[in-house]
Amino acid sequence: YEGFLQLTRHLEKNLNRKIRLVVARNAEAAIEGIRQHKADIVYVCSVFYVIAHDKYGYMPVAHSLEDGKREERGVIVVRDDSDIRELSDLSCRTLALGSRYCATSNLLPRLMIKQAGLREEDLFAIDVTGHNKRAILSVLSGFHDAAGVSEAAAEGYRSHGLRYLALSPPSPNFVFAVKSTLSKEL
Repeated sequence: YEGFLQLTRHLEKNLNRKIRLVVARNAEAAIEGIRQHKADIVYVCSVFYVIAHDKYGYMPVAHSLEDGKREERGVIVVRDDSDIRELSDLSCRTLALGSRYCATSNLLPRLMIKQAGLREEDLFAIDVTGHNKRAILSVLSGFHDAAGVSEAAAEGYRSHGLRYLALSPPSPNFVFAVKSTLSKEL
């Protein structure tokens, strides 16, 4: 929130107009705000950007950098002591995912499983936890056999007993996008 507050102040000063900062409480609220065109500028993940652009006409104006990178990756992780050595070993096992709207913690892990020749029904269960950290902790505590999360989230847990099983191709980071009806002067 603090970073966005600084950006809000910067925009107010340079545009000479009042800016109201609104942070959506959850994914559903973010999509609803985009659908109703309540926001002139949005900062969204790649999945939400595609929705905002394709359905509601938002246009990209900038992208974020995470550790100097324009892209992020999804990763499927297991415990260090797991007997799972490759994606095909996930057959009849449990998988925790992060947000249902996230490329790195949902869509890309599902794609990796499919590319490994598994169907989702080949796994015992796939549970969406709603957050990277929940999915990771579920694996570390033994509730799930594996988790699909963002590489950035997983990296901090490697020293706590987490091992990478597979890494996805890169996916774009968060995007700043504006309504297509926004004044060109702004």
